[in-house]
Amino acid sequence: MLTFVNGRNGMRQILVAGIVLALAAAGTGRARAEDPVSRALTRHLGGFAAEIKTFLDARGEAEVSIGQFVGPPQLAANPGPGLALLLRRELQKRKVAVRSRANVGINGEFREVVGDAANPLSVELKVKIVDRTNKALRVLSCGLFGAGEMAFLTAANTRLPKNGDAKARARKLKEDLDRPPVVVRGSQVSVGDDRPYTVEILVKGRPRQAALEDGLPFVSIDRGEVYAIRLTNNTDSEAAVELTIDGVNIFAFNEDPDADGQVRGDYRVILKKRGAQVVYGWYRAKNMSDSFKVTEYAKSAAFLKESTASVGTISASFCPCWERPKEIIVGSPLGSTLGSSASGTGFGKRVEERYRTIVRDFGDVAAVITLRYTKD
Repeated sequence: MLTFVNGRNGMRQILVAGIVLALAAAGTGRARAEDPVSRALTRHLGGFAAEIKTFLDARGEAEVSIGQFVGPPQLAANPGPGLALLLRRELQKRKVAVRSRANVGINGEFREVVGDAANPLSVELKVKIVDRTNKALRVLSCGLFGAGEMAFLTAANTRLPKNGDAKARARKLKEDLDRPPVVVRGSQVSVGDDRPYTVEILVKGRPRQAALEDGLPFVSIDRGEVYAIRLTNNTDSEAAVELTIDGVNIFAFNEDPDADGQVRGDYRVILKKRGAQVVYGWYRAKNMSDSFKVTEYAKSAAFLKESTASVGTISASFCPCWERPKEIIVGSPLGSTLGSSASGTGFGKRVEERYRTIVRDFGDVAAVITLRYTKD
């Protein structure tokens, strides 16, 4: 059985028997957990979208083009497509149209900022509003300090302290960015010798060998191959996994409405304690998914989400979760092109994946595992 989770506080009905989706909620009577990555980034990008809307209104404009969201080239990966998707949704909520040839364009970038003892590490997220000559008309920026969102943006492989404060978690993330604690055993990739969580790639039902290249995990998947992702939880508590490919949440294409009528794409997969689950594709609707297939970038999910950032990463963010049966949960939504020689994950044959929704409370991100799968 596969389980997925939505990052909302709210009463949630069972969707269908089978895979489970859970909603994130910070519990009362306990220290507040970090926001889920998608929710935290949506909050920041929503602020940018509001300012972009105000800027456009002053110019008498109502549409924008979205370009690249890029990070330092040393990362060898980029969650730009996911950022572009979240920004696009926030702009559309504010009645801003996203067009390929608007008078005003949006570019984004992010970078690590190494600070002092008070703030050992942060990530600066910046959005530029540009004209047709790429001249910056306005620059918006914010700092991100949550270890989970920083790990996502930096494509990290990290093991974070369970009970550490924000500074301790940031220090550990910085250490792991410099010296990734990656353990590869055959097809399984983990962080830490005790392997609390693992990720592996299956091609034609068989595990695909993983390897370390420059200290980072790599699994070769050729263009045209269809693959699945096996997630394993070796801990004694349930785990929620936010799974993204090329920066795009695997539920980004969900068409099934929630009980309140809204359609969301910010779910997480729930793993039972000492359990595993295979995820086969991009969830669509009515228990059906499009299988993961490596294709040319112009046909990939990242491209269809209107970003031109680098692709080629599979990232799983794990956090403990548990049932809060007496808690009522209310929802809140989360949320130049590459040439055809580049590859990304697109849509393969439709497959059945049966999901149902459940309510869970989440702890902080405990580990992030990021695999590179293509060198194009």
